[in-house]
Amino acid sequence: GGVGKTTIAKVVYDCITSKFEGSCFLRVSGGSSKQSNLVSLQEQLLSRLFLKENVRIWDEDYGAEMIENQLRGRKILLVLDDVD
Repeated sequence: GGVGKTTIAKVVYDCITSKFEGSCFLRVSGGSSKQSNLVSLQEQLLSRLFLKENVRIWDEDYGAEMIENQLRGRKILLVLDDVD
């Protein structure tokens, strides 16, 4: 870390985000269990892309299905930052 990758990614993201139907910049740093972290990331992704609060996902399979259904055929920019 410490070489400015996040800063560069944010600048590029800000420059090109208008070319997409939706966009999301997510920080994927570790935390609790991988499963609960994945569900949390899925909720954040759907909330930010569709500007809805309180998107609730019960498990990672349901989240994957929701994401697939919502994003199918759409031009989306997704940046994942701080991935281990």
